[in-house]
Amino acid sequence: MGLASRTGQGSRPAFVRQFIQGLECLLAPLAWDTKAQSNAQNLRGSHMAVDTSGGHSAMDYPEHLRTYSGFLKAAIGLVVFCTLVLVFLLTLVP
Repeated sequence: MGLASRTGQGSRPAFVRQFIQGLECLLAPLAWDTKAQSNAQNLRGSHMAVDTSGGHSAMDYPEHLRTYSGFLKAAIGLVVFCTLVLVFLLTLVP
């Protein structure tokens, strides 16, 4: 059961529905977990703007999803690290 179905999404404005769908994608497990891959396919929305379901059989989509998830983790980690450095530097200012 997704976040949208628990919150009664049908009665909400469109921008709220889109926000909730975005939260579902962010809260979904990482794609390199095999159980997460099957759960990610059950989501209504897609994690990426490109739909890979009709792609060529020679493409390695599971590897692509694993790499993309790793990129997202690294980007989030870098943002958190930079924020911590800035907060630390702010404590040095009298």
